[in-house]
Amino acid sequence: MRAPRNNGAGPQKDLPIEAPSLSFDEINKMTDNFGSTSLIGEGSYSRIFYGKLEDGEEVAIKKLDITSSTEPESEFREKGKRVVKVA
Repeated sequence: MRAPRNNGAGPQKDLPIEAPSLSFDEINKMTDNFGSTSLIGEGSYSRIFYGKLEDGEEVAIKKLDITSSTEPESEFREKGKRVVKVA
């Protein structure tokens, strides 16, 4: 997916991302304890898991893998800010 075009209008502003507050236990339950059946993607420093909120909304949960990561946590957080919500 491409990032939105800026069209030369100056620096692009980060849009707020609405995300529910979930406990680790809730996320564990949603992802079957981060099991292989919920795994939908992997990168060099994280894995992406499928989950479903109580209201039925499907979500992707990105989990930092600190054992194989050469990337600092700050960069992981920065990339998380760039997530685009697709309706």
